[in-house]
Amino acid sequence: MSDGDYESDFKATPERIVALLLVVLWVTLAFSQLALFWAVRVTLMFLLALGMIWLPAILARIRSRDFEGYDGTIAPNVVRWVGWAILVGLPLVWFLFSRVFHT
Repeated sequence: MSDGDYESDFKATPERIVALLLVVLWVTLAFSQLALFWAVRVTLMFLLALGMIWLPAILARIRSRDFEGYDGTIAPNVVRWVGWAILVGLPLVWFLFSRVFHT
């Protein structure tokens, strides 16, 4: 596999720019509303989601050897959708829980 195989994966598409802006927004809100400790944790968690959105083809190739009979292939679109679910769904869940429990 040459370096040219991944060249097309690093283009800045509108989807990737929106994902990056959302990560910057969530990290900024975590830092301003909570503290540096929580901002670092939010950053690490959302960097995983950002990687799933930016590099789904690479992450889809990671194989799991824990399950017998499973070949370990995942469609890149599934990886991308999981990344978006984390990036958009988790802050929404946090917001709803904060309203329910008044924290």
